[in-house]
Amino acid sequence: MIRIHKILLYLFVSWLATSCGEPVPVACTPDEEECATEQEGGFETGTVAGIAAGGAAVVALVSGNLDSDDGGGEESSNTGTNQSAEQVAADDEPNEPEQNAADPSPNNCELNPIDGILVQNGESVTAFSSPSVPFGQSCLLETRKCVNGVLSGSYWFPTCEVRPPAECSLGTQTIAHGKTQSAFFKSYVQSGGTCLREVRSCNNGSLSGSFNYTTCSQIGITKIKILNGIEFSFVWVPSGTFEMGGDYEGDIRTNDTFHSESPVHSVTFTEGFWIGKYEITQEQYEGIMGDNPTPSFNSPPFNRLPSKPVINLEYSNLSEFTDYLEYLDPNATYRIPTEAEWEYACSFSVDGNKNKYGTASGLITKLEAHYGSRSDDGLSVVGAYPGNALGIHDMSGNAAEWVQYYGDYTSTPKIDVPFNPDKYNSFESNYVERGGSFMETTTILCTRRYSWDSFRYTQYEDVGFRIILLE
Repeated sequence: MIRIHKILLYLFVSWLATSCGEPVPVACTPDEEECATEQEGGFETGTVAGIAAGGAAVVALVSGNLDSDDGGGEESSNTGTNQSAEQVAADDEPNEPEQNAADPSPNNCELNPIDGILVQNGESVTAFSSPSVPFGQSCLLETRKCVNGVLSGSYWFPTCEVRPPAECSLGTQTIAHGKTQSAFFKSYVQSGGTCLREVRSCNNGSLSGSFNYTTCSQIGITKIKILNGIEFSFVWVPSGTFEMGGDYEGDIRTNDTFHSESPVHSVTFTEGFWIGKYEITQEQYEGIMGDNPTPSFNSPPFNRLPSKPVINLEYSNLSEFTDYLEYLDPNATYRIPTEAEWEYACSFSVDGNKNKYGTASGLITKLEAHYGSRSDDGLSVVGAYPGNALGIHDMSGNAAEWVQYYGDYTSTPKIDVPFNPDKYNSFESNYVERGGSFMETTTILCTRRYSWDSFRYTQYEDVGFRIILLE
């Protein structure tokens, strides 16, 4: 309806303009000069005024109708006034859609919600499927484009790196990627045997080959020393690491200060050493010192025999004996073992498992060791029972053995526990024996230690010793 009113208004104004552009004839009487004058001018005042008045009335009418059509709630600001043709024409121009100044700008995109990484609208970004990949693999990537808040693709990691190659392990050693390491089929072979060797290569955590030992040593190697016409046999103990202390049921006696075998801790020997293959015999001791302290019982003299261990010694006799050996062999060192050296030699095993009894089979029976006997036989001759993995005899049973006191155990690992000469020759309050004797009636273990706080000159009828050779 509003559109029709505007059209009628436009036609009227157009007609009015056209009519005013042409003279309008007017009928006049001869005496009406004013009329003639107006006629000469081409317009009739009354007529023009009438037309204008009529046009104003039409405009007012149309305006009123427009206000009525728009709801009639407001009065037109043009009511009672004349509108020009140009204003009317301008009002009749088609409406253009208005531009909303509050329209939002295009949205950006979020690549990674964790890191808050944004991608500007219209821009592209490279994204990866994961932040890292294993060595030897490639990072998967794609190009993602942001279009008004929508990001193409699915990968959302902004960076990706190739992880470094993995290392390899061989025993306690670490082998870098691309490096090689010699390995052996066994860690120990008997004297005269051959160590089988292969080269193993590390490739990103995977080690070629199958040999598992980084070192190989010969065991059962013996050395003979002739001193003062007396033969002494020694067995080589290779370097290595072992767990020292009681770790068997019934073996840990923490309530007894002098007998405590805990806590278990590692001890490492960076160099090997020679240890007596047998306990020092009565013949060897008497050949060096000139006497035999082993007692002789009335009937029969079961302990006094040259090939049996020497016993009934004062602790001071030990240093006297080894000092004299060094006098005879000045280029070598002789002494008793430390507790750590003795236990390492006793429990040695070629497969790395601790030999708890120090016997050939790893078991303790009357066929493996001489113990639990108070018969007329007493002591056994040395070497009557099989040796252990290193070929050392009588580490369990026969005569117990004096060693140098280690001290209280701690959990701290030890390396190359030194021998203390001052303790060797001093009035040390603790004297330790290892291995048990023929008098033992209970289980004998490599870890078992018996300490004595008695006077150093006390003699025991079942305790002897063996010696260490360093050169």
